[in-house]
Amino acid sequence: MKKLLGIVVLSLLWCNFSIADDNPCSFTWQANKVKIWATFFVENKSTSSQVAKISSATIYTKDDQKMYTEIFDPPIYVKPFSKKQFNVVNQELMWDLAAKASIGCYPITLGMYEIESKPENQKTKRKAGDPVYNSADPVALFKLFRNPVAWIVIVAIVGVAVFVTIINKRTIIIKKKTVRKSSSENIIEKVWSGNETMSKTFWLYCVVISAAVAVVFGTISALYGNWLFLIPSIYVVWANVGLWKSSNKYRDEKLKNRKPYGWATAAKVYVVLNFLTTLSQAGFILRGDF
Repeated sequence: MKKLLGIVVLSLLWCNFSIADDNPCSFTWQANKVKIWATFFVENKSTSSQVAKISSATIYTKDDQKMYTEIFDPPIYVKPFSKKQFNVVNQELMWDLAAKASIGCYPITLGMYEIESKPENQKTKRKAGDPVYNSADPVALFKLFRNPVAWIVIVAIVGVAVFVTIINKRTIIIKKKTVRKSSSENIIEKVWSGNETMSKTFWLYCVVISAAVAVVFGTISALYGNWLFLIPSIYVVWANVGLWKSSNKYRDEKLKNRKPYGWATAAKVYVVLNFLTTLSQAGFILRGDF
């Protein structure tokens, strides 16, 4: 009988140790040095293929008084044998009093995770685990714009816009005094001023070479940093401004001969969509999605 009881006790102890090692919601946390947010580190040590589903994080004082609760929608998921970190930001909270924290976490099966993580089942566009950036929160925006890549991209976009505006005004003035330049004009000036044919500008510079530039610098930027996005951005501005000006000349020529100029309109639609795509990519880079 004593041997049986000993076996039962050892079995219970073994089960307790197994459960302790099978915790999918193990976490640590720390308040940032500037005392405006806390960083949580979650490790899923589950050996039973359970996914940790985190729906909230709560900050307490040392007397267990609740100070603040952050709700995550959609939830943050941590797969087995994985780890993830996320931030809880609140500029009004007295972080000096923060001493304890907890997370609203419970395990779900991999099947439930696959269902809940489908895009059509997500309520918001924020990816799980991302820091919470609130456009009305200056501290959150301060965190975003501390990234030097963000400032490089912003300054580059503003600089290109100013450059295009100045050059465009100058081109309008020169256009009144000059005609289409001869073939001795270099290729950069020829495309920029719209003296290249619209079809060649579109197919060669805006499609073929643009695709090659995107592939090459997309690969290089993945290795050396997103700041290399500036080079294809400058090329896109150069090629599309040239296409816009070339389409204007194509339209004027067709109107002079009383012919339809639908291709010129299509080219301008392409330019607008291309610029919107480039700006959206810049936005993704600012958010760090690339």
